[in-house]
Amino acid sequence: MSQDFPDLGTDPMRVPKVAELVAQDLRRRIASGAFAESGELPPGTVLMQAYGVSRPTLREAYRILESENLVEVGRGGHDAFVRQPSIEVAGRYAGVHLQMRGTTLLDVERARAVVEPPAAGMLAARGGDPEVRKALQDALQRERDSLDDPAAFSHASFAFHDLVVELSGNVTLHAVFGVLGDVVQRHTDVRVAEETQVSPAATDRAALMKGHRAHVRFVEHVEAEDVAAATALWRTHVEAVSHALGSDTDPRGVVDLF
Repeated sequence: MSQDFPDLGTDPMRVPKVAELVAQDLRRRIASGAFAESGELPPGTVLMQAYGVSRPTLREAYRILESENLVEVGRGGHDAFVRQPSIEVAGRYAGVHLQMRGTTLLDVERARAVVEPPAAGMLAARGGDPEVRKALQDALQRERDSLDDPAAFSHASFAFHDLVVELSGNVTLHAVFGVLGDVVQRHTDVRVAEETQVSPAATDRAALMKGHRAHVRFVEHVEAEDVAAATALWRTHVEAVSHALGSDTDPRGVVDLF
């Protein structure tokens, strides 16, 4: 007696090409640190013998990894060198994805509000570390040095935000923030340029000083290792930055920034 089986609803599985399998194995080895950063992969002849593939197949595997910015292929296409994956590259991919989804700037800023405050609290818990204190004070000095240049201050201020997440010690949060940060910094550059062109007074020193003072107060909380105060201040500050950038009133999507 035959038995009826439910429709699994699956498409026929595609068998990966040999080049894809080679690229997958090399990608795994690169990610695990088998090859030193910016170091050279084994010679092409060695890889062909190890994987049992032809030179065209190896070149195709190289092209896959090159498109992912994981390797740089040398002249002649015979050998390849490891490249450190870049957060900026990931940010560009994320930006394209967001713009295709019609994502608003407010949506991106809300994501920052989820990531940054917890990182600020983690950083405050490390406030007794002399290296952490020095890094924050150096970042504050770079802001002070750029108070007369709105564009430069914008980058110094955002670098401070990035540093806060980095010094939290949570690598995952920093990677997520780095992806969001590329989109946010592009928007900020556009916004600052527009405001400076229309009304230089809109980005005067006093306005920039307000943001800098918030950073100074935050560092004071960190040095006091006051986790609750640092977290609360940073949450309020991120919301204020979003409002200042117009993310809560600007109807433009991320698509307008590229």
